[in-house]
Amino acid sequence: MEVHPAQTSEVAVVLKKFYWLIEWLRNNAPKINELKPKDKSAFYWVQSEGYNILRNSPQERAIIQKGLRPVARIKLN
Repeated sequence: MEVHPAQTSEVAVVLKKFYWLIEWLRNNAPKINELKPKDKSAFYWVQSEGYNILRNSPQERAIIQKGLRPVARIKLN
C-alpha cells in the first residue's frame, strides 16, 4: 500500500517505488512474495488528495496493467 497524491505527474514516481517493492519482495521476502491475494490486486495506491490521473491515459493504463490498484480509501480487517 502506497499513500501518495494520485496525479498524472506522480505515476512515474509511484511506479518506481512499486518496482522497487517487487524486487525487494523477490530478493528479501520470498515467503511473503509467494502469498497470493484474495482480491485481483495485492498492491494499492491510496490517494491522499483525490484521483487526478487522466482517465484512459497512458499513465492510468500503466498502473492498472502493472497490477497497482488506485483507491480512495482502504479498509483493513
